Amino acid sequence: MRPWLIARAHWLIALATLGMLWGTALAAAAPKKEALAVAAAGEAAFRAGKFRLALEKYLAARQLDPSYLEFTYNAALAAERSGQLDRAAELYQAYLDQGGTDAAGMATARQKLVGVNNERSEAVEKEADAARAAGEAALAAGKYRKAWQLKPDKVALLYYAGRQFQKAGLADLARTALAEYMRLAKSDEPEYPSAKVEFKALGGGAAVAVPTERKVAAPLPEPRNVESKPQPAAPPAVKVEPPMLEADPPKLRGPEPGPVVRKAKPQASRLGPWLALGGSALVAGGGGIWYGLASSDVSALQARYADAKAKGALFAGMNQQDYAAEKSRLEGAYFAGSVVAIAGALGLAASAAWLALSGEKTGAAQASLVPSVGAGLGGAVLVVAW
Repeated sequence: MRPWLIARAHWLIALATLGMLWGTALAAAAPKKEALAVAAAGEAAFRAGKFRLALEKYLAARQLDPSYLEFTYNAALAAERSGQLDRAAELYQAYLDQGGTDAAGMATARQKLVGVNNERSEAVEKEADAARAAGEAALAAGKYRKAWQLKPDKVALLYYAGRQFQKAGLADLARTALAEYMRLAKSDEPEYPSAKVEFKALGGGAAVAVPTERKVAAPLPEPRNVESKPQPAAPPAVKVEPPMLEADPPKLRGPEPGPVVRKAKPQASRLGPWLALGGSALVAGGGGIWYGLASSDVSALQARYADAKAKGALFAGMNQQDYAAEKSRLEGAYFAGSVVAIAGALGLAASAAWLALSGEKTGAAQASLVPSVGAGLGGAVLVVAW
């Protein structure tokens, strides 16, 4: 067999193999089609108002392809709409932590997280009110503090926490809460004067000599030099309790101002099958050429040997043993060529099946995050179009 043809056949096979590996790597990096299909089912459930089912589908899609950030956002949105606020906050935070490059999407998620945490804060504040009414001061104090952590701009919650810590006999925690309140609150806040008095009564100020280990059940009378304005001997604010939380008007969080739309990542899943198909074709073609040339060389060798034998002449200096060895070598070459050709044909079949499974009717899949504007569908969902 001609050496230059063998060298070129090997080169074609190596190139085709690299093409197949490259296509496989690109396809593995692309969002899995099954993840997009599951997300589409989640979008349909969301549109139908089945938010718990939508959450389940989006979480499943996220598990199939965690790198597709919109699955995390949509799961958070579905959790919020289903009333699972703790889960929604966790998922919004996870979406932000993933650090996407979509500035608009990140801003929307931050806004949604603030809204969810405000609702969570109100719910915890109601629990704190109930604990206070039941006389469970320590429990109430802890819940007031947690409510403030969820909604830091409502600093009065720290004052309420300090008051309840004081009632529970936890002077150190009471001082800490009141000091933090005074550091964050404005001086014109209604609770501020009372907080100063109670803080000093708990040993938090130099003007009041109260042992720090003493447990104060109620604040002491205000020292005369605490405020420029005269205060009653027992400040009325000392007896002030945080008001029982009244239900605020429901916050109607409509769709975000303006659409948050982004296309899906480039779909490499179509490129991968085509590359694999082309690589398999090259392998099959190279194997076929190799087989054909080797088979031709065997036939030519046999014909020349038969002709030489008929004329009673030597065949290119070969004896019977040399002829048999050369024939065996060439037959091995065309057998190897046939194996390569068959492998390429199998690769063609597999690549064709891959291409058929990954094919779309109208091109690559499009996925976008758009605001919902229908009744009961405030927020945004991922829309997958084929």
